[in-house]
Amino acid sequence: MKSLRNKILPVLLTILVFVSAYASGPSLVLKSSFNSALYRPTRIAANKNGSIAIVEYHRKQINVFNETHRLINSISIPQAPLSVAFSADNNLLVGVENDILKMNMNGEIVDKFSLHGFTPSFPADIAVDANGSVYVVDRDACNISVCSATGEKKFSFGTNGSLQGEFRSPIGIAIDESSGELIIADAGNSRIQIFSIAGEFNRMFGHHVIQVDTSWQVVGAFARIQGVAVDAQHRIYATDSGLEHVQMFDGSGNHIGFVGKDGLRDSRLRVPMGIVISQSNKLLIASMGGSDVKEYEIQTLTIVSPITSELPTRFALEQNFPNPFNPTTQIKFSLPEPGWVTLKIYDVVGREVIVLANEDYRTGIHTIEWNGRNNTDAPVASGIYFYHLQVGDKYSQTNKMVFLK
Repeated sequence: MKSLRNKILPVLLTILVFVSAYASGPSLVLKSSFNSALYRPTRIAANKNGSIAIVEYHRKQINVFNETHRLINSISIPQAPLSVAFSADNNLLVGVENDILKMNMNGEIVDKFSLHGFTPSFPADIAVDANGSVYVVDRDACNISVCSATGEKKFSFGTNGSLQGEFRSPIGIAIDESSGELIIADAGNSRIQIFSIAGEFNRMFGHHVIQVDTSWQVVGAFARIQGVAVDAQHRIYATDSGLEHVQMFDGSGNHIGFVGKDGLRDSRLRVPMGIVISQSNKLLIASMGGSDVKEYEIQTLTIVSPITSELPTRFALEQNFPNPFNPTTQIKFSLPEPGWVTLKIYDVVGREVIVLANEDYRTGIHTIEWNGRNNTDAPVASGIYFYHLQVGDKYSQTNKMVFLK
């Protein structure tokens, strides 16, 4: 205990001076992606059968893959496709300038929304709800139109502006079926707005990136939003092609982490555009600059981890996520071989707060949750804490975290 305290205290003064009021969760190292036949993908959609449709604006085509990432068909589009969605009857709805095309999987146009009186200027994104209604984001008209499954316009909401309920270059949409809400990426205003299915404004969050003391502040801020997705736990994911990462938020708009923030070759998202969550609960991100689609598995906790069957090759203790946190955080560590694991939390003066693990662990990647309570189950005070991982006599690592009330 004394040796650990001696390790922590020399760096504590530096940490206390420079620790920020907020630090993001860790970026992720991606190990699963597919890029067969893809060139600069911009939009992506998934249906209940596991099919994935990917827009290639520059080649004027849409590639359709099955759930194992095998290319099923490349469909030529008469105009540059702007957006795509699967209709209720599993045809493709393809947004082009001044129209929505309904196409079958053989690439044949079976209907057009313009034939039913609806002609969107620039349909930047499309979503379809469980009842088959179609929601169209019109970037140039700065509104959202709601249509029947056959293309008859029911109503629209929104207008050009920066007040709540108004849009400047809206560009993405996702439907939270369980809460009955629409999540809209309002790119020109650098924010996300949330509406009821009926188009009533509920709330919004986000702002443009700002520069403070030569450092760009990006937590909860956007440079250029491109797409949004929402999962079954109401967590919202937003792609940012300007900052080249994805930010994650809870349903109230609280920032809970990043995907692709490191800038490392295997984790960086090069111009992320479209984003969708598949029926099998996978997060799919179309990377235009990387000409690929990256796939992540969404766990039940507030964590997004890359899909991988690989066993770790080295010991590692990752940054807790989220950080700062309240009320809980996750601590992940990797073991390339079995070992006796001790994981403890200490306060800033080196006193033991709680023992989270003290047992034998198998080879693999493990996650342990801490709920901000000590060994007597009493809540701890706000402040800086340290978590220390010891694996026998083979590995030892200490990281810091921040608990905020």
